[in-house]
Amino acid sequence: MKNINVLHLIGGSLRGGAARGAYWLFRELIRKGVEGVVLNNTKSAREHDGVLGPRGSVENMRFRTRAMLEQSHKLLHPNRERTSFNTGFYGIDVTESPYYRKADIVHLHWINQGFVKISTLPHIKKPLVWTFRDLWPGTGGCHYPMGCEKFVTGCSACPQLGSSKAIDLSSRVFANKRINIPQHLVGVGISNWVVDNLKQSPIFARNRIKMIPNAIPIESFFPEEQYAQRKRLDLPETRPIVLVGADSLGKFHKGFDLFQSCLHHLPKGVLILTFGHNDSVDLRDFDHRHLGFLSRIDELRAAYAAADVFVAPSRQEAFGKTLCESMASGTPVVAFDIGGPSDIIEHQVDGYLAKPYSPEDLANGIRWLLDENNRPNVRLAAIRKIRERFSTSVVAEQYIALYKSLLA
Repeated sequence: MKNINVLHLIGGSLRGGAARGAYWLFRELIRKGVEGVVLNNTKSAREHDGVLGPRGSVENMRFRTRAMLEQSHKLLHPNRERTSFNTGFYGIDVTESPYYRKADIVHLHWINQGFVKISTLPHIKKPLVWTFRDLWPGTGGCHYPMGCEKFVTGCSACPQLGSSKAIDLSSRVFANKRINIPQHLVGVGISNWVVDNLKQSPIFARNRIKMIPNAIPIESFFPEEQYAQRKRLDLPETRPIVLVGADSLGKFHKGFDLFQSCLHHLPKGVLILTFGHNDSVDLRDFDHRHLGFLSRIDELRAAYAAADVFVAPSRQEAFGKTLCESMASGTPVVAFDIGGPSDIIEHQVDGYLAKPYSPEDLANGIRWLLDENNRPNVRLAAIRKIRERFSTSVVAEQYIALYKSLLA
């Protein structure tokens, strides 16, 4: 078989979050001989090999306008929650790209913020893969339903929009997806939780969905000497350090308030280290250092290495990329036994799975991992788990097998 050519569509900044994980996969596929390019809708595209972004100021303005129009619909719902919500009403038609003609397969990743218009998906007559990095593809606009199960029957009266109407923005978004998702599209959930939920959505009633996990580049995330990284970050040499971080700490589904509650149950002397967009998170009552948003991998790796424990207190998590990054760096993780973290962590073997959503048990996990009798074995098991199951090399091979099956 000739080399496979794949056109990837990855929306959003490639400096962090879901987009960076998708780019890591693309880069590994290229190393393994899969040809292709990435289309992206941000200026950060120019910083990455193989990525094509807006061509000039006019096209950049078009993308920005689409992103603003995408968000404008929410303004009609003044009682909405401040959560991520996208419609898919705006964006490009990928079949108009010259790279579409060269491609054997089209691979969608995160396509929000006015990047890809859902109603254009039926125009794609080539094998089509969509990696589901949260539940948005199967809902009426939210990315994390937070206990709402209306997406199982058809969204309406959306609680995240503060709506009580049967016909509202969520019902329109849901209907648009249900009409326009092509039957030949193959979905890939990044965790069993994503797959199990999206199989329940009528939007994908006719589609095949399988699980392939997110991937971590183990050449970028690996153990480093703790003392050296603490010195680099000007942190105390001997105090226990607990790290927590995300792209945006203040998002409700990230559960930072649950982490704050658990701090009252920790032993004295623990230093809390955080990274990410702060979003007015308040830790003034605790001994705390904030590292800001860490876009460089060496900065992230230093933060993981400097800590004794990493905490991921999310209420809902499609996968848990930061968990894998920390484990690959040799720092064990405490998370709630929900969603993606349940796929990643084996309780008290390579981490600690706390009872949802108990701040007390989250604190129990932190104390258990701070115990010098437990941490060394857990640390080695965590490193081994990521290398064997979640490395970009292992995950890319699963995608190559999927591509070949679609072309056979």
